[in-house]
Amino acid sequence: MVAEFNLPGSSIEEIQKIVKGYVHAPEKASLDNLSKLTGLHGSVISRSNKFLTDIGLISGGAKKGATELGKKLGRALDHKQTHDAQGYWKEAVQTNEKVSGLVTTVRIKGGMTDKDLSAHVLYVSGQKNTSHNKTGARCVVDVLLAARAGL
Repeated sequence: MVAEFNLPGSSIEEIQKIVKGYVHAPEKASLDNLSKLTGLHGSVISRSNKFLTDIGLISGGAKKGATELGKKLGRALDHKQTHDAQGYWKEAVQTNEKVSGLVTTVRIKGGMTDKDLSAHVLYVSGQKNTSHNKTGARCVVDVLLAARAGL
């Protein structure tokens, strides 16, 4: 089983806004800066930052910035370059042991429905069964689908 990991606190649409926001932000941005850029509340951004850090799209402490991979993904999303964005999502997924382990689980089981995979993501994340965490688990599924990670 995959070790516990951080779930995003948003939908994939909000995650994409956050990534694009970090691309347009000054080198290291505070939650306030990012909130103004994206139109998302700081708590929404904050809930997803650990996940985005885990998959290598952002880095930093109290003030964060996009990594090189995050910049590439953000630009691809900004310019609606879906093929390139797919490749960058895939790179982010593959470089994270915990998230890539989900793909292995799906392969071993011979496939899973989106609903079953979402429930499995929530279970293996080690997080409580709350509406925020269900949204985060669904977002992880959507990221895997956006990456076309072999599901």
